[in-house]
Amino acid sequence: MKTAVADRRYKVHCIRIVPLWGSPVYITDHVRDLTIGANTYKTDTGYQFSGTASEDNMSPGVLDLSGVASAAGIDIDQIVSGVFDGARCYAFATTWNNPIVDEEEIGVAILGKTKLEDDRYTIEMMMLGDAL
Repeated sequence: MKTAVADRRYKVHCIRIVPLWGSPVYITDHVRDLTIGANTYKTDTGYQFSGTASEDNMSPGVLDLSGVASAAGIDIDQIVSGVFDGARCYAFATTWNNPIVDEEEIGVAILGKTKLEDDRYTIEMMMLGDAL
């Protein structure tokens, strides 16, 4: 059971990507940028967060992040250089009217395979519990 649940009337989803080196990337699905603590979670268009998927047959839980390069602080040069290889992704829900970091944890994932097609990318992420 979750220790905290974001109020469903004001709920938004956020992800924080923390690379092994380089600056973190902060993204939200809210219609406006959210300032949470000292960080601004960007709402740039051009990316899609798939949500979580898991099966009852012991296959790993996965997340996908797809987008247009340069949206939300993720560009082709960073992807090609490997900045996001092995990075941690923290997904959580909070409320837009009183946002709190990691208020309702969705999960932690490790970024894995990245596919590039023209100026679009898809990053596969494996839930941390499944990677162990």
